[in-house]
Amino acid sequence: MISAGKAPYHRNPLYIGAVAMLLVVACLVFYVAYAEQGPAKTITLRWLILHTPIEPFERAARVFADVLEKETGNKVDLQILTRQDFPSSSKTNAAEEVFQLLDDGTVQLGSVYLYDVNQTIQTIPEFQALSLPYMFNDYESTENFIGNPLSHQILEKYSAQTSVRALALTFSGGFRIILSDKKLTSTDDFKGLHTVVRPGKYNLNFFTTIGAKLTVAPSDASGNKFYGPEINAAETSYIAAPRRLGPNTKFINETMHSLVMSMIITSDTFYNSLSARDQQAFQKAAALAAKAEREDSIALAERHKSELQQQGLTVVPMSSGMIEALRSQAQSTYDMFESDFGSDIITSIRAAEVTPL
Repeated sequence: MISAGKAPYHRNPLYIGAVAMLLVVACLVFYVAYAEQGPAKTITLRWLILHTPIEPFERAARVFADVLEKETGNKVDLQILTRQDFPSSSKTNAAEEVFQLLDDGTVQLGSVYLYDVNQTIQTIPEFQALSLPYMFNDYESTENFIGNPLSHQILEKYSAQTSVRALALTFSGGFRIILSDKKLTSTDDFKGLHTVVRPGKYNLNFFTTIGAKLTVAPSDASGNKFYGPEINAAETSYIAAPRRLGPNTKFINETMHSLVMSMIITSDTFYNSLSARDQQAFQKAAALAAKAEREDSIALAERHKSELQQQGLTVVPMSSGMIEALRSQAQSTYDMFESDFGSDIITSIRAAEVTPL
């Protein structure tokens, strides 16, 4: 019942005025938001991935495009370019090639391995430390580190000191293993073992310390060229293992001695051309794409492991004693090159690994 002398609330002048004011404010907010965003447009982005296999990046690319579209309201045409699109280069290092193509605007995004980055002048001590043997224990500790503020600080430091904007740290392939013609169950088994290894002074020092005879191969080496009958073993990861098999390969030794770390990057020039909103969208899209890449790298590694076992290869898990013996050998590498990165960096990274997300 409405009391005499009082207008219903829907006819009350104060109520009507308040509603009108709210509608005006809502219209202004919508106008400002639309003016800032502008009409929807199609953005073409070219993402260069020179390493193989490409499978872990396929869903990551879709995730990146979907997030970017949602965050910006624009249509994203994301094109993945590979080695087939750039069959020849004057650069001998894949990271340098990606840097050059980012700098000249040929591509807007790139994925690079940290061990390639560490062979260039565009590196930092923290990236070198991440490439040390047995820096990470398992995938859980790796996820802890990637989600820790320290990893973001490292990316910011790298971006501040180079022409590259580091968007996200991730890994492309998981932990490294050793394919061989015999079981490796003690550190003595490495003595004189002719092993194909990736480049990098820390890696070479580690394998030299455990007594292996080394042949250094580039990251894109194929089986026929580097894994002939004179080779006893090859350092690789599960996702690359099918391309690293030699004629005498019989065993997969799960040394898990280092991680195939990588990052998603763009150029400073391109990144700085974006609005603050679009920069945030790029950061978010890269982080979620990197997470998808890690998930799919692990899944692909498990699939390849199963397929290799079906082909007759024997998986050799490392005992805790064997891992500790290898870690002990790796310590000499840490000691020899401590001046490159400093003990404080190692301590900080190790602390970040045990910090839950």
